[in-house]
Amino acid sequence: MQITLGFDPATLKLLYTMTIVVFILLLIPVVVKIINSFIRRIIPSRDYSLIVKIQQYAKIVVVLAMLMFALSQLGLETTILAVIVALAALSIILAFRDVILNLGGEYYIKTHQLFKVGDLIDIGGCRGKVVDIGSLATTIETLDNERVVIPNSFIARNYVINRRLCFLSIPIKISSDKSISDLTRLQKELSNRLQKHLTDKPTLELSDEICSINLKLKENTDLNLVKNIVNEIVNMNFNSSNKH
Repeated sequence: MQITLGFDPATLKLLYTMTIVVFILLLIPVVVKIINSFIRRIIPSRDYSLIVKIQQYAKIVVVLAMLMFALSQLGLETTILAVIVALAALSIILAFRDVILNLGGEYYIKTHQLFKVGDLIDIGGCRGKVVDIGSLATTIETLDNERVVIPNSFIARNYVINRRLCFLSIPIKISSDKSISDLTRLQKELSNRLQKHLTDKPTLELSDEICSINLKLKENTDLNLVKNIVNEIVNMNFNSSNKH
């Protein structure tokens, strides 16, 4: 004797779809928790208010995205919800644009070891001792005992002179048509012309259309002389090639 449960294919398909939808909804808090953990790892715990704000925005995007996916499994129209999710993600990127740039600046500072707490630096016409390096800004104490807070994104785009380490970082703007061979030639010429002033070979760091020339200088090096030589080499390699 054959026993049938009485479920037709349409009912089975509906049950299968509902199971997937329930699974997606149950997965939302898990995904949110994973993203929150990731955010806490990339941002120091001292910036607690920033962490909370980013987590709140991220949670909204995750919930909307997964709800959209769940509704699509039911065969419902999700175009409007997709637009809402896209606009929410775009608004978050725009709202935290400066935050993202400053986090990138912090990564640049620490990767290239431009300075550390206690170093005497010159940046953007301001000289002082570094008292704090945060995720978004670096605080220095000037010779007049004034505290100046400088966004990390500003530091990544400007001259940085470390008086203790004799480190100089010079940002230059390059056009998109420049190749790796052009930059290699620039690096080689910098190394040859500045050999007697350097303790190590110059390094180049690319970011969009900005190339940072990083130089480790010997003690008592004439910084103005080094800058003039760098400007001369850059003009000769890039500006002259643009005329042809």
